[in-house]
Amino acid sequence: IQFNSGDHVLGNKNIDERVYDTLGELCVLRYLTETGRETNWDGPNSSTYDIEVEDGFVEVKSTLSRSKREVTISNQFQLDPPNKELNLVLCQFEPSVQNGVSIDSIVEDLIRMGINSEYLNSRLSKKGLEEGMSARRRTFILHDMLKYSVTDSFPRITPASFVDGVLPLGITKITYTVSLDGMEAESLIQGDRNEIQNN
Repeated sequence: IQFNSGDHVLGNKNIDERVYDTLGELCVLRYLTETGRETNWDGPNSSTYDIEVEDGFVEVKSTLSRSKREVTISNQFQLDPPNKELNLVLCQFEPSVQNGVSIDSIVEDLIRMGINSEYLNSRLSKKGLEEGMSARRRTFILHDMLKYSVTDSFPRITPASFVDGVLPLGITKITYTVSLDGMEAESLIQGDRNEIQNN
């Protein structure tokens, strides 16, 4: 196997997660662009939300598991948008040898749709996925993209969960896991909306 200059050794947990996490954001960006939405991809800039649209935000989570629908929320602000709609999209991937989508293939799609290539590649570089890296050519089968509306009934921790919106003394950050089992979701691939159960 030949590696280009600047490649990371595949199999490293950090680069593996970075590939499919970033791929999920790009897949959702492509979906939104296809449906005519104006978007701003903020995830690579360490913003609170991955994608901003004209009327709200989209937080993207990706997984290689098809039997467990769980997402990790990185802080108490991630599911607390400022008076705007917030949707969470869970992308379910399966690694593939040749079939499916890759970061480079989705980038090509987005460029054909009119998204500036420099804009895309500069953000990918911030994620450690520079042009020419073999990691950008790794393929995954996208089984589904499930959209959940983050409303008052969505299980979440926000500043309002604490007295006067202040974390307990000595606590500086909260990371937590949310189970999406049995929650109503819309499949952005299959187009249906119902209470989706695990297979």
